[in-house]
Amino acid sequence: MQNLIEIGNKTLGHLTKKGSHQSLVNVSNKESCEFNIEANKVNLIRSTFDQGLSAKVFIDLKIGSSFNNQFNESSIETLTDKAIETAQASIADEANIIAENQGQHYFHNNIEEQDSDWMNSLLSQFLEESNRLFPNTIIESSVLKFNKEQNVMLSSSGSLLTSLQTNYEGFVMFTTKEGKKSSSFNYSYFIKNKDNRPLMETSGLRELIQQSSEQINVRKIPNKFTGDIIITPACIGDFMNSILSYIETGHLLRKQSFLQNKLNEKVASSLLTVRSNPNSSEFANKLFWNSEGFLVKDEVYFENGILKNYLLSDFGARKLKEKRSVSSGTHLVIDTGEIEFLKMVKSIKKGLLVARFSGGHPADNGDFSGVAKNSYYIENGEIVFPVSEVMISGNYSQLIQNIGAVSKESINFGDAKFPWVHFSGVTVS
Repeated sequence: MQNLIEIGNKTLGHLTKKGSHQSLVNVSNKESCEFNIEANKVNLIRSTFDQGLSAKVFIDLKIGSSFNNQFNESSIETLTDKAIETAQASIADEANIIAENQGQHYFHNNIEEQDSDWMNSLLSQFLEESNRLFPNTIIESSVLKFNKEQNVMLSSSGSLLTSLQTNYEGFVMFTTKEGKKSSSFNYSYFIKNKDNRPLMETSGLRELIQQSSEQINVRKIPNKFTGDIIITPACIGDFMNSILSYIETGHLLRKQSFLQNKLNEKVASSLLTVRSNPNSSEFANKLFWNSEGFLVKDEVYFENGILKNYLLSDFGARKLKEKRSVSSGTHLVIDTGEIEFLKMVKSIKKGLLVARFSGGHPADNGDFSGVAKNSYYIENGEIVFPVSEVMISGNYSQLIQNIGAVSKESINFGDAKFPWVHFSGVTVS
């Protein structure tokens, strides 16, 4: 860690000598050891070492930045020259102000040594169980990494923030084949700490693989309809990120958001509470400061349907004369409800269980459309059959108002935590 601090101080010194007296520097070092499943065997594939150095400068109300992955003297010279050059070429704005002094803080999260035997055992058990329970499902890719990451942020304002955290990061992609038939691929991503829970029970992986085994025999929906959908925890994050984009700096500065000037108003169902918890003890991966150089804290965006905070950068807050967001827009949590998932299904006469979604950029008014994949048709309170890819469309402003239920159950992905959510008024075709 001390070496990273020295590199950061050296970079700040170079920037000061070159005329930037307001600068922010981030230095990072990440070591990873990666196991994977290949040819139906667990292999230790590689160890990787990633490092990064970035600089942001504020000169005459202009901002410039640069990044590289080398720490030697010539690389620091090049980095600092480029940061100043980009600032000189940018447009001045009175809202371009460096973050005030955040103090000196050392953060740490779950510091432990890599356990290669546990990693090998975890993947071997998963592979055996997958082959036994779902013999036609092919694990296309499976990676389990141990990460040890150090980060340092220094600024000319006096900030010195350092962090060290370790965790295990995983990705599993799979498909099912039977003769000439095959399912659409699906995947699961997670971050976790060392525990006794099998991989199959992590991040809803067992359910996703079981669904894949069923999805070799898909059917078309009987007809186009406008009605109910349930979005799974693995999929709801994509929808929520699109919804949150309407309270971010870009949309609000352009005055192209259906949530413009709606702070402290009820804009959604009372069942919807969405928060960012970057420091939560529930998460294996945490965030301590943002790219602007501010410490981050937990923050609520929607509380019982009321829009409580915008997700504004410091620049955006100054331009709009609003409060800066103290969170990061990451580590999202949707609060759970009071109904079990299966009872939620029972309440639906005709609908769709959406497990994966591929959509384009939504319109400024909130209109969206895209393809629902790995999904199921619901009829008379029963999940009836897996469907071939279908289009779904609606409007995000209406969607968040038309929430029928939020499940008791939720899934923790290690950097986000989501339940199943029931929406109405969505067109399925």
